[in-house]
Amino acid sequence: MRTMSFLGLFALFCTMTGAPTSARPSPISCEVPATAFFETGAYLAVGRAADLPAGSVVSLTFGAGELQTLTFSAGTSQANVINAINLFTPTTKVFASVSTDNRARIELRAKSAAIDALHLYQAGDDEPRLYATAVGGRAVNDLTVTPQPGGPFDLTCDGAVGVGDLLWLLDSWGSCPIDNACPPDFNEDGVVNVIDLLLLLDQFPPA
Repeated sequence: MRTMSFLGLFALFCTMTGAPTSARPSPISCEVPATAFFETGAYLAVGRAADLPAGSVVSLTFGAGELQTLTFSAGTSQANVINAINLFTPTTKVFASVSTDNRARIELRAKSAAIDALHLYQAGDDEPRLYATAVGGRAVNDLTVTPQPGGPFDLTCDGAVGVGDLLWLLDSWGSCPIDNACPPDFNEDGVVNVIDLLLLLDQFPPA
């Protein structure tokens, strides 16, 4: 189990002193924006023109039928692919970045969970490069992903467990309000305390 000694001591102190803070309202559940991945790696590195045939086309379709087609020629760098996609974010509502789990793939994330689906279509003579996951998986030319329910530990609904969720839990410390949602009470015992803190910390990504 991954723990933080300072925070653990702080939580124990709060448990012993019974020092709650005002709990913030939180949704019972949330949707994590749809995410897909576009394989690049060395294939789009500058100077590797032979790896990506000129004229390959990646068509990106988002939400309720909006269409944006981007054409990447051989030798286009990964950074330039990301910049081109993000140039149209106001229209497509999709943001591109290098995946933190696999730097050979670009992560394409809907900026809002309200987008009902993220549809990606790759045309051209190039090999399939679209994936539903950052690591592994099967490459396809046509991919549709939908928003997924956020896990119980993702209190801030940002698609990851992190410091924001920790602060939310600490701000909700103590007895849960009567007749009110209490998402940080993970073990549902009516109080947010050190047990819930340790459950949350165990969900943190490895350092």
